[in-house]
Amino acid sequence: MPPVAITFVDPEMRMEYESQLPTRQERKERLNNILTQCANYEECGNTRARAELKAKYCSQECQKSHWRNGHKTQCTPAELGGVKNLPLRLAERALAAPVLVEHFHNMAVTVLDLVDKRSDWTRYAVRMPCTTQPGDLTRHLQHMINGHPELSDSEPKCLRIAPVTKVLIEDMPEGTRKVALAMRDKVRRKVGNAHPLMTFWFTLEEDGDDGMSFTSTLPLPDEAVIWLSTNPEKMIMRRSPVTGTSMVPRTEAIIREGLNTVIRQDTSNTMRLRVFPNKPN
Repeated sequence: MPPVAITFVDPEMRMEYESQLPTRQERKERLNNILTQCANYEECGNTRARAELKAKYCSQECQKSHWRNGHKTQCTPAELGGVKNLPLRLAERALAAPVLVEHFHNMAVTVLDLVDKRSDWTRYAVRMPCTTQPGDLTRHLQHMINGHPELSDSEPKCLRIAPVTKVLIEDMPEGTRKVALAMRDKVRRKVGNAHPLMTFWFTLEEDGDDGMSFTSTLPLPDEAVIWLSTNPEKMIMRRSPVTGTSMVPRTEAIIREGLNTVIRQDTSNTMRLRVFPNKPN
C-alpha cells in the first residue's frame, strides 16, 4: 500500500509528490472512463463510462423521458452544479487521480478491516462524506486573525473528506443500493473474480442518507491484495520533514489526514480539486 504523506516541505518529498500527479491528458482519460449511472437510472437502469453519457444520460431519449416525467420541475441551477453540489463534483474528479485512488484503497482496507475480515467487502460500502477545506491556508489564517473564522466565499476552496465509515449495502437508500450493485456486477464482469470490489459511497457531509450522492466501484489492485497477505500488523509508513519517516498505526484518521493533505498540497491545481471564486471551475 502507498505511504501516507502528511506534509510536504522537503524538496525531495515535494518532487516525489509532484511526480505522482497525473498529466492533464491522463486525468481526462481516467475521468472519461469512470463508470457512472444515467441520471434517469430509476427508469432505464443503465450504467456506462462517463464519456459515453450525454449530459449524464445514456441517450437523448432517456434525457427527454426523464425531463417529461418530472425532472423539469425538480431541476434548479444549484442542483445542476451550484455550491451545494460542489464537493461531489470534486470527489468525482478525485477518482481520476491515481495517487488519491491509492488512498481510497487504503481507506477501504482500514475501514472494512480487510486484514482480519477478508470477505466484508461483499457486504459493506465505504461512506466518504465530502465537504471543502481552505485552498490557501495562509490566506485563511489571515482571515481568522482578522476575526473571520469561517471559510469565506472569497477564498479558494478544495475538496476535503470528512470522517469515513462503513455501511451495510443493504442499509443504503434503495436507489443508491441498486446502482451500487449494478456497478459491482459490471466491474466484476470486466475484471473477473480475482479482486475484491470496493464500493465507495460519496455523500455530502451535511446531508442525511437521502441527500445527493454517487457511488463508485473500484477493484482492489494486485499490490494491495499482496500487501494484505504480507502485512498483518496494521501499520503504515508516515513521512514528515519534521519527524522523518516512521511507522504508525494504520487508522482511518491517519489515512484521511494524509489524503486531505495531498489534495491541499496541489497548489498548481493539477488534479482540478481546487476552485476559485468568480472563475469557471
